[in-house]
Amino acid sequence: MAFAVEEINRNTSLLPNITLGFQIHDACLSEALAVACSMSLISGAEEPVPKYRCPPSAMIPGAVGEVSSTITGILANILGVYKVPQVSYGATLATFSNKNLYPSFLRTAPADPMGAYAIASLLRHLGWTWVGVLCSDSDSGILGSELLKEAVTKMGGCIAFSEKVSIQHSKERAKYLVDLIERSTANVIVTYCHVSFMVPIFEMLAQRKVSGKVWLGATTFIITPDLFTKPAWTWLNGTMSLAFHDASIPGFKEFVHSIHPRSFPGDIFMKSFWEKAFGCKWHIVNDSWGQGDETVAKFCTGKEEVVTLDPTLFDLDNLRYTYNVYLAVYAFAHALHDLMECLPQVKQSSGKPCVSIDKLQSQQVQ
Repeated sequence: MAFAVEEINRNTSLLPNITLGFQIHDACLSEALAVACSMSLISGAEEPVPKYRCPPSAMIPGAVGEVSSTITGILANILGVYKVPQVSYGATLATFSNKNLYPSFLRTAPADPMGAYAIASLLRHLGWTWVGVLCSDSDSGILGSELLKEAVTKMGGCIAFSEKVSIQHSKERAKYLVDLIERSTANVIVTYCHVSFMVPIFEMLAQRKVSGKVWLGATTFIITPDLFTKPAWTWLNGTMSLAFHDASIPGFKEFVHSIHPRSFPGDIFMKSFWEKAFGCKWHIVNDSWGQGDETVAKFCTGKEEVVTLDPTLFDLDNLRYTYNVYLAVYAFAHALHDLMECLPQVKQSSGKPCVSIDKLQSQQVQ
């Protein structure tokens, strides 16, 4: 998002004389935080007051997000009431295409039925006809798994078991699922959930050294090393999942390689990213963080370079959700440009409203 906004601001032919900015809210997979984030966007205040608008220095024409269908649905329900356009870069729930329910929702990702059919086709191609299914206890997980089971059955396969998983497992529930997976004769298990739902299950399976299982995930099943211990990460070798379309973003790799905490002092993710990426800690002085002593290995020196990170863990040639975000930002930019470019003579002939940036309304962007 930061790269797309900077690129657009440098483009003299797209939104000339207008500077784009952005706010980032992290819902942390929490439905309660998602409600707070959406209300904050609508009210313009950090502590939102429903039905009141406290205009910030600039108008917010819309929202980009979310990747999770559950969180996306919460945002869409609230933003839709106020006609605030929302572009998701990862939510695949088919119901979101219903404009009566979600009037201001758009996305740069495909809907669920395509993914379910693709997984079923892959299973048939590989001759895997006896499979287990795990799905999140959400609308997207349940609907996706039902579409999958229907597609698998139509293609001659059978479902060994089908269970729901939650982001907050009890130990008893996690143990039940691990026992089920371990004793099942199905060696292929399809997951319709975010990988964070599966962390305690994978950790337990790795501890028990359960082998011979192949995991196949939907597009939301994104394996990232920071969620797992090293044994579980190693145990996940051989895992597969569907992936969104990919495309080149010229200049993005150079942009990422050039980032540094000094360049983005207001970025809420930069400090934690730097510490995680380089295995160091920033030296805290008077409640502020700065460079540490180069001789102390645990401190960040500020001389670390992103370009040196392991490309297998920091893959800039496999940009999928990233590319969807890039498209979403440009969709907003072109919508705003189209509104700003209105000429009086065009308005008279087409009935198109002319708007100024200081009087822009979100429904006009929609």
